[in-house]
Amino acid sequence: LKETAGWQGGDVEWDALFSGAEILTNMALYSRLHTISARTPSPLSRVRFAQAVARNVMGGVVGENLDQFVTTTPRSDIRWLDGLRSLLASYQSVGYAIGTIGEGKYGQLDELEWREDGRASVQVFFYDFALIDAAQALAGEAQNDLAAALLPTQVIMALLRRSNIEVESEDFYIENTKNGFRPDGLVIQLNIQAS
Repeated sequence: LKETAGWQGGDVEWDALFSGAEILTNMALYSRLHTISARTPSPLSRVRFAQAVARNVMGGVVGENLDQFVTTTPRSDIRWLDGLRSLLASYQSVGYAIGTIGEGKYGQLDELEWREDGRASVQVFFYDFALIDAAQALAGEAQNDLAAALLPTQVIMALLRRSNIEVESEDFYIENTKNGFRPDGLVIQLNIQAS
């Protein structure tokens, strides 16, 4: 672990954990969220925490230019879809993950169904997800509600809700490699409906 993380022992400044190796960042986030878990004993309080993190992310680096994609008529004006693409590009530019809407012919938005019925399902795929280790460790300890603070799901849901879209989601950890089950990606199943 020391060699992989580049740590030679001794005290480590908190800021160094977030500017160094990915493994140190994951360890720091896991530890921080475990501490938060002790202070937020109810599942509802942990969900509210994850939603607050999403609001802060939306107001910060990845959410800076998303206002231009908000619409009050999401069925006929699908600017919100461009907003989702812009959000995914922002995530990639800051090194968080590589995200795509659908993969090949699967998981894409059926625009005809959306315009006619006002409801659809969409899948968002994330690869090279920088915080997967911390999120997966928390999820493995039945702390999914806190792991949600590390996942992009709440941010995506906040973006869609700003455009009058009701959304339900489910997260699935996936792996791109064949060496045992060590997830390195995420699929977010979004069931959306125009309000």
